[in-house]
Amino acid sequence: LACDGIWDVLTNQEVVNFVRHRIANGLSPMKICEELMMRCLAPDCQKSGLGCDNMTVVLICFLNGESYEALHERCATLSLAGPASDIFSTDVGHSYERAP
Repeated sequence: LACDGIWDVLTNQEVVNFVRHRIANGLSPMKICEELMMRCLAPDCQKSGLGCDNMTVVLICFLNGESYEALHERCATLSLAGPASDIFSTDVGHSYERAP
């Protein structure tokens, strides 16, 4: 769950890819939320625009009675199946414009 400050910067699928990749790498939900907000934060908020809005993120993991480790393993398997993209980067200083 996230507010418009996230969705202004990333698409639904970009957020899914971002989160799934980090679960696959064993990051905690709290760390994933922190990295997602840092990814969406503009490097300079003196100018208005993308990445300067307020941001709230809550990551809800539906474990269905399994452990977070099981979710990590499932995401790791999915991560191996698809190509990596620059959305997996933790760099904050890249473009904030959405693709058309």
